[in-house]
Amino acid sequence: MFPLSPFSLRGQKAPIKSIEVVKIKNGTIRRIAIEILDEFEELLESKNITIPADDREGKEEEGLYGSEYYELEDRVVEILKNGITV
Repeated sequence: MFPLSPFSLRGQKAPIKSIEVVKIKNGTIRRIAIEILDEFEELLESKNITIPADDREGKEEEGLYGSEYYELEDRVVEILKNGITV
């Protein structure tokens, strides 16, 4: 267990005193990663920000798209699987 500072979750601040390492199935980890990316997508869309993508092919919607989205999803999955070293 490590001491952590307060964090914000959907606008609510909550102090965290410790974190336990838990085993999570791969499918669940990927779903968590997708939920995290959904939050970023909403933010990018609300700010009318488009992340350039080689495979966008003229699509003008804001946010992440194609290979950039999936590469970021894979990176978030790896972080969730491996944890954070402090």
